[in-house]
Amino acid sequence: MSEREREAERLRTESAGMEVRELLRLVARKYAGRILFATSLGAEDQVVTHLLAETAPDLPIVTLDTGR
Repeated sequence: MSEREREAERLRTESAGMEVRELLRLVARKYAGRILFATSLGAEDQVVTHLLAETAPDLPIVTLDTGR
């Protein structure tokens, strides 16, 4: 098992049963400076963007130009 797979398994175990806002806070804190959220501003992305703005406002958000 690779280190990434072990890390993913630890995160799955740590986040089991968490509500989505708790999970977003955990991931934003745990991976601060190493992750961002990429959005094309589709319907699903708008929901996640709203949740991030509420729970992890310091997490960078970038937009993707899909040409649509």
